[in-house]
Amino acid sequence: MKGKIILYLVWAIVLTIILVAYRGGDKKEYTAFYGIAETGEIAVNSENAVDIKKIHVVPGQEIDKGMLIVELDRPELNIKINEISHKLEELKVNKATEEGAIKSQINQLKAQLASTTSDINYKIKQIKTQHDINRELTIGLKSIENYNEKEEPSGFGNPMDLKIESLEKELELAKNLIRIKLKLLNDELSSPGNAYSIRMESMGKELNLLFEEKHKLLIYSQISGVIGSVNYKEGEKVSPFNPILTLHTKSPSYVIGYIHENVYNEVTIGDKLSIVSLASRSNHTSGEVVGVGSRIVEYPVRLRRRPEFQFWGREVQIKIPQDNHFLLGERVRISPLRNEQSYWSGLINRLRGEP
Repeated sequence: MKGKIILYLVWAIVLTIILVAYRGGDKKEYTAFYGIAETGEIAVNSENAVDIKKIHVVPGQEIDKGMLIVELDRPELNIKINEISHKLEELKVNKATEEGAIKSQINQLKAQLASTTSDINYKIKQIKTQHDINRELTIGLKSIENYNEKEEPSGFGNPMDLKIESLEKELELAKNLIRIKLKLLNDELSSPGNAYSIRMESMGKELNLLFEEKHKLLIYSQISGVIGSVNYKEGEKVSPFNPILTLHTKSPSYVIGYIHENVYNEVTIGDKLSIVSLASRSNHTSGEVVGVGSRIVEYPVRLRRRPEFQFWGREVQIKIPQDNHFLLGERVRISPLRNEQSYWSGLINRLRGEP
């Protein structure tokens, strides 16, 4: 009789502890939940129709970041590049020809200026020389001396000076006309806004854009990881945005967990969580909640203790460090970093019907 009383007391204490723990768990300390280690898959595609020129990888191959994995080809792009390059070369030749013609005109004008200057200066020199000769011949003649001593009529200049002045004015006018023509030609030669320069600049920019598009046909790996699938062979045509191949990281980059619908609001973005492998407790890491589902979904069959029963909860996305040792698709246990799950918490979990 005494033994039965003790047994009843023990059961009462156990039930009391379970109820207290259950209520305490409802407040905030949610128990562990489970998830699957996943990785983000990157699909390699092109926004234009392309031909597969060369594929440098095979499915399952490990690759490093920056490695060339696919070479693509766009025949119409090559045709356009050749067409614009040819037009640009024509413009350069035409511009060089026109510049040569302008330089030739400039040289002719300079030669004309030198010739006109020399010719007029020669005429002036001749006039002065003739005047000096005439003056020497008339020295000693009395009548001429007497004439020279007379005052010249007012209003009339020396004929020689008038001729020289006229020739100097003629030279200055010729120089001004030639200088104006030279300035116009030099401005035309050095002007960056002439028709050829504008067209060449426009075509040069277009050609650079086409070369940038061509460079994009060489696909380099954005990450260090593993090739998932290769969907095309060399020489085949690919429609825009169709995946050519896929690649992913060597280890999982996040965990998709499922927290029971009874405590779905206990997890928020930014929470720090402990991630432990169900296969090996020594394989563990920490993670941060980066996404919380906006609806209640059904648990995956793999995460159910009893596959025949349905369980519902909220999807939680947890980012984990890249240097983890989980396998892709591995099942893991998720719990708060501040408090590891105890035996009683596990018992409560099972009583609630969670896996």
